[in-house]
Amino acid sequence: MKKIIFVFMAMLMSISIFGCSARSYYMQEVHESITGVSQADVRKSVILAAEDLGWQTQEVNGNLVKATITRKGYNATVNINYSKSSYDITYVSSEGLNYDPDKKTIHGTYNRWLDNLNREIKRNLVKAKF
Repeated sequence: MKKIIFVFMAMLMSISIFGCSARSYYMQEVHESITGVSQADVRKSVILAAEDLGWQTQEVNGNLVKATITRKGYNATVNINYSKSSYDITYVSSEGLNYDPDKKTIHGTYNRWLDNLNREIKRNLVKAKF
């Protein structure tokens, strides 16, 4: 009986310590070099990728798109700077994602959104080459 109580208490403590906290990860940024496409191709690839994934886009100038995504009470805004030879995705702001500017950490959802956006941009750039 003592063994069962001990196991139960250990499980309860594990849940209270690890199960109730939001996990924070180092915030990713994207810096990609590209070749074989025009700046217009990059622009189109960026905007199409973002909008296909549910991001709202706003063209700020000839080489900068601001993109915002909102899901289940969370949101994030990024800047996507691009040229014909590269693009960068950098953090602007977020709500509900526990961003810590001192530690450069954020909820894992943000990094997943960034990975998906980067993957889709790359996919569109490959299509633009052909």
